[in-house]
Amino acid sequence: MKKFINSVDTVLTESLDGFVAAHTDILVLGDEHKFIRRKE
Repeated sequence: MKKFINSVDTVLTESLDGFVAAHTDILVLGDEHKFIRRKE
């Protein structure tokens, strides 16, 4: 069985990094990798 979450401590950061990487044309990663915002 494969794990989808490697570490509970880094799941938010890794998820947001991947989401922003997939949508670099419209999104920007916020300070400390805790939130995303629309690119201006």
